Amino acid sequence: MVFSRRRFLCGATAMGLSMPLFMRALEAQAAATNTILVVVELNGGNDFFNTIVPMTQYGPYNDLRSNIALTQSQLAATMFDPNISTPANQASEYAFHPTMTAFRSLWSAGKLAVLAGVGLPPTAYGNTDHEQARYAWSTGTIDSFDLSPTGWVGAAFDQIGQTGTLPAMIALDNDSPTIMLATTGSPLVINQNIGGFSTNVGSSLSSSDGKARIGGLNSNDAYALASMPAEFARATASETEEYVGTVQSILSKESLSNYPTTYAFDPPSTTTSYSTVKTQLQQVARVLLSGATSRAFWVSQGGYDTHSDQISNQGPLLGEMSEGVSQFYQYMQQANPAIAQNIVIMTISDFGRRPNSNSTAGTDHGTSTVSFVLGANVVGGLYGSYPSLTALDGNGNVAVPVDFRNQISDVCQAIGADPSLIVGQTYPKLGFI
Repeated sequence: MVFSRRRFLCGATAMGLSMPLFMRALEAQAAATNTILVVVELNGGNDFFNTIVPMTQYGPYNDLRSNIALTQSQLAATMFDPNISTPANQASEYAFHPTMTAFRSLWSAGKLAVLAGVGLPPTAYGNTDHEQARYAWSTGTIDSFDLSPTGWVGAAFDQIGQTGTLPAMIALDNDSPTIMLATTGSPLVINQNIGGFSTNVGSSLSSSDGKARIGGLNSNDAYALASMPAEFARATASETEEYVGTVQSILSKESLSNYPTTYAFDPPSTTTSYSTVKTQLQQVARVLLSGATSRAFWVSQGGYDTHSDQISNQGPLLGEMSEGVSQFYQYMQQANPAIAQNIVIMTISDFGRRPNSNSTAGTDHGTSTVSFVLGANVVGGLYGSYPSLTALDGNGNVAVPVDFRNQISDVCQAIGADPSLIVGQTYPKLGFI
């Protein structure tokens, strides 16, 4: 079936399905690799310095942020050295945030890469502005103001090709992210739970009334000309219903009721008992285990714009992310090792934050941050370099040792695309994949 209409909305909670991919049959070239990419966005600008604490610079670290600095005793269980075999009780160079014990375990297993000091170059326009920095991370460009952007994941699949009943790209945050915009297609956009995937008939009609009207419209074949507005509406309704049914039949194969979606650690009192990150990753697992050929997924976690009370806010978020990503990796390893072997999970965030804290026990927008890459084929270790906390620039920011486009370049190559056509130049491989 060739799906022929631009866009419609699906789901009991207004799940969006972006449809250019289904407008025409695509003659796609075979993918160069079988890599399955899961991008986890830490929305708001994650603070590098409390995520990975530089124990060899603990004095300057504590001086710059004494009201939010993590104590050495808090960090004892998550310390690590570049040598991944060094146990935490013997490590002395760095430490994960104390809530990130799951990532500390993955570090020991050699499956976690820590990209230290990654970010937009200091000369990039708006490098500490939420919208501009997110746009840069989404497109793999700087100083770009294109009103019709192509995301770097979308551009990669323009090269690789897109085939299959479901799109190559799926977004789990109920929005079509710029990172997945392509010229040959766009992502399937769904809400956190794909179990309710269905046609949205609008707020003014009940589900039964809406479906009856769509059915009546679909059964009327009196419109002789395809150019007639009524025939356009009839064909759209027919193809929408048909495609929604196809998606439902695929996604209903795997309910994954045994998938862990609640917090293992105590969640903040203001949150629900279930984790939105884990719920989104559960849906990724459902799609992959259903036999769908989708190869790129977008997961989003908000709350990292920690201008105040950072200790109370960032720790639970990092714990949720670390725990959720680790559980997804382990679940897939047990459920289908052949699929799990191809999965690469990476985190991105708008930007970093300043090394010095502010008067409201938070941190303001900064430059350097940290990105994590996890997978069976990932070469675990520390990449980049931790910037000096005693060599700040005029804005109180640290250096950015790793251009974010270098990270994107390596990931694009891993999924089978030519990164130079996406990021505009050739970067040396960092070596994590």
